Amino acid sequence: MDNLKEGLIESVLERMASVLNANSYVELSRALGVESKTIYNWRQKGEINFGLIKLFELFHDVNLNWLLSGEGFKNLTPKKYAYLQSEYERLSKDYSSLEKRYLNLQQLHDQSFENFLEKIKERDVKIETLRNKIREVVDLFFSFIRQAVDVKAFRENLIVLLKEISEISSVDFENEIRLIKELKDEDFVVVPVLHSKDDKCESVPTTKKKKVQKAKDKD
Repeated sequence: MDNLKEGLIESVLERMASVLNANSYVELSRALGVESKTIYNWRQKGEINFGLIKLFELFHDVNLNWLLSGEGFKNLTPKKYAYLQSEYERLSKDYSSLEKRYLNLQQLHDQSFENFLEKIKERDVKIETLRNKIREVVDLFFSFIRQAVDVKAFRENLIVLLKEISEISSVDFENEIRLIKELKDEDFVVVPVLHSKDDKCESVPTTKKKKVQKAKDKD
């Protein structure tokens, strides 16, 4: 068998002693199950049977490279190294899988946020459109009050505007539109309204029923 040559024997014996918690060569010999003179002979000859080193590695679960050179991890045996290598590969796969999931979630988050911003923009456009339609309704009423449009045009334009507002706001104006359609042109009349003595007379639309009721109230 090959022997461990001089120059290494002292350091190898010291590392053996550290593993066995031996504070002297006498304690080391007892722990190894050999006589004290055997340790002495190893040191004197500067050599030790390599087979004993291999047995020490196997029985005490130490790293052979560390035992011979002092380099590497003390207890990292080939079996442990193989286990750690397999664990490293497994964790690497798990990390890759988690990284892919994170990237997918990040992409979904970005898309959701973009969709949210797009909905906000659409809402703002709807609000602005609704405001404009309400202004058109107000302008239409004022035009009718000033008799700038006739009853037919007023009726048609009002129905169109109510339908457009209903589509934008999801508010149902079906009953109002039906009522406007059922009213006859002569049901729309204009009566003067005087706010004060100095004000000019303005006209507002009303119906025949309201006009008749107002005449009765005066009587």
